[in-house]
Parts: sequence; C-alpha cells; structure tokens
Amino acid sequence: MATHYGYPTTNNMATHYGDPTDTLNNMTSEMPSRLTRVTEHDFPPRPALSVDPPSRAVSEGLPLLITCTAPVSAGERRFHFYKDGAKLSRPGSMMLSIPRAGPHNAGEFTCAYEENVSGRRIPSLRSLAVNVTVTGEDAPDSPD
Repeated sequence: MATHYGYPTTNNMATHYGDPTDTLNNMTSEMPSRLTRVTEHDFPPRPALSVDPPSRAVSEGLPLLITCTAPVSAGERRFHFYKDGAKLSRPGSMMLSIPRAGPHNAGEFTCAYEENVSGRRIPSLRSLAVNVTVTGEDAPDSPD
C-alpha cells in the first residue's frame, strides 16, 4: 500500500481520499457563497436636508434648525446628522436644533437615517450636502 500526502491509498481509495487539499477545494467550490452584492437600490431612499433660515446663513447667536426628511414609510427610523463628514451625535429625531449658532456651527451638513426592517437596521444613503454659514453679529453704530 502506498501513501499519498500522509494518507494510505490504493487504486480504489485514491479517488476517495487522495490529496486532502483537493477535497477541501472541491468542498469550498461547492459551498454557496455568503457574500451579497449590495447596490444603491438596496438602501432606503436618500433623505432631503433643509435648513431654517432657508438662506442657509444664520447670524451668530440666533437659532439654526436643520431637518432631515425621509420618504413616507410606516417603519421605525433613527436619524443621523453629519458636519464636515463627522457624525454629530447619537441617532435621534429628524431635527437638529442649535439654539444659539456660533462660528463653530458653520460647515457642510448631511444626514441619513436607519430604517427598522424585520428587526434589522438598514441605513439610507446620505442626503445631498448643504453648506451653512454663520455671520458675525452686527456691531452697534459707534458715535463719530
């Protein structure tokens, strides 16, 4: 009896036990893939981002309200806001309220949401970006 890669082989057994890597290759090529291709169409629709004031420019010290609006759905949602690409806070409501805007609030804002589908949170694509500027307070007129 000969040995092949440490396994005893005969003419009969070679086809059943041969090279263990051949067996592994055959097993893995027959196993179904668990990878799933995800396309843009697999995500919930992109939300829309709006700003109050609509001019997207707010005076320092005044309120700024940013709203993330998702298409109508019966599912539970959690919203996320981003400024200059960084997540601002924990998931929450569809509104980001800044009671007194300051220079640090200027930047590019986007939002996204997660939709609960059968117990799984499915993230949407991010909204289109909106640039917000914060202008300085007007200085009172000085006497000449």
